[in-house]
Amino acid sequence: MICGVTADTPPAYDLAAMVEAAGVQRSALRAGRREALLDAAIGVVRTDGPRASMEALAAAGGVTKPILYRHFGDRDGLVAAIAERFLSRLGAAIDAALASWDQGDPQGVLRTSIDGYLSLVEEDNHLYRFLVQHDARTGNHTTSDFVRRVSEQVADVLRSAFVVAERDPGNAELWAHAIVGMVHAAGDWWAEDQTMSRTDVVAAVTALAWSGLDGTR
Repeated sequence: MICGVTADTPPAYDLAAMVEAAGVQRSALRAGRREALLDAAIGVVRTDGPRASMEALAAAGGVTKPILYRHFGDRDGLVAAIAERFLSRLGAAIDAALASWDQGDPQGVLRTSIDGYLSLVEEDNHLYRFLVQHDARTGNHTTSDFVRRVSEQVADVLRSAFVVAERDPGNAELWAHAIVGMVHAAGDWWAEDQTMSRTDVVAAVTALAWSGLDGTR
């Protein structure tokens, strides 16, 4: 016997720690399953288009609709998760372009920002249309809220740029919402009716936006 412990004494367990570890493991497994279901759902939308059914999205993950909704709350929750994936990529592309505004070529930055937006509309056309059409059917504001956030970012950039250029920044917020709204509307039209190349759309929209900005003195 050593300090009251014999060879037959069972090891001590920290029950609270074990319960916590088990909970963390379950949460990790659930999060991983949720991501796998989201990947499968996005794959179906990319293949089947914006009218992909919830049954197909669930089947792609090997589950039923009720189980799919259990992971996302409901249909809107699933669409919101899909939107977060897509819009985070779109936001990153726009952020990267706006970050270079002060490098001496604001027209080039404007063009790059517009192209970044439209390139993802082109690359993930079915996914983009799925989100826009869902918002239109349900009255949700997922895409419009994103457009508003981007407009606020652009407004901040314009204010700073105009101050540096000794120009009146008073209308920066108005111009930002007008420009981003125009690009978004053009993107919606182009996503449905791609009768023009992306290069031509980018050039036309950039020329229109820049002629307005360059003319404000």
